[in-house]
Amino acid sequence: MALKLLPSICKVIVQSVHTSYELKMNPKLVFFLFSLYLLGGCQNEETTPSCDLRQSDLIGTWEIQSLTIDGISSLAIVCCQFLELQEDGQAQDCQGGFIYSDAQNLINQGSFVLAPSSLSISFNTGSRQFTYAYQVQNEQLTYIYQEDGAEFVETWARIN
Repeated sequence: MALKLLPSICKVIVQSVHTSYELKMNPKLVFFLFSLYLLGGCQNEETTPSCDLRQSDLIGTWEIQSLTIDGISSLAIVCCQFLELQEDGQAQDCQGGFIYSDAQNLINQGSFVLAPSSLSISFNTGSRQFTYAYQVQNEQLTYIYQEDGAEFVETWARIN
């Protein structure tokens, strides 16, 4: 906070020194004050990007619609897989929880961290962590990831 005010304080001091004609008498003082002014002016006001999960359009329940592997549609039946993404109570922290379930009652759950600047989401189940690139458009969520040298693209539709 004090560093943010430093450029203004230095400017006032330099102006008062200048008006009292001490600039010519003490060039070291002027150099010191000018250096402080420059250093204080270089502070980055926002160090971390803000993240609002509600505005990311990811929060909700999704059902898988399609799966492609290296651009070829999977021959496996793709149905009855659900992914619920939930806030953790602090929408601004880019973190939440997830529950994955399928027709065989396989349930996987854990946490996720959203990185909006790189459009990626990392899931953590406690025993495994994986990261996907994502895109949300027209109530569809697309995940893109690499596994065993192949590119997977999953398309999910919002159901809630």
